[in-house]
Amino acid sequence: MLSLALACHSGSSGQPGDQAEPIPKTHLTVINQGFLDMDIYALPQDGARVRLGSATGNSTAHMTIPDYLVRTPITMSFLMIPIGGNYAPRSQVIQVNPGDDVELTIPPA
Repeated sequence: MLSLALACHSGSSGQPGDQAEPIPKTHLTVINQGFLDMDIYALPQDGARVRLGSATGNSTAHMTIPDYLVRTPITMSFLMIPIGGNYAPRSQVIQVNPGDDVELTIPPA
């Protein structure tokens, strides 16, 4: 019985160096040059769209891409859905790495 308890506990020594390194934050800057406010979604190539936030018209918005999307390098695109509009532009597919600062420019319509 005692050897079973030791085997279960031996996986972690409790040393600070044993912990996994934290994933650096990945940021998205949206420069919305258009008039309409936009809802911004991440479209990972292997998953469903994830809402990141909103960018008001003629302004710049800063968002954080969730860690669970960029634990490792991933290819994704971004979907911009205008609030009160009827089109939904999509960005090119790019590779995003943990800790990247991605910039997305929405041109005027």
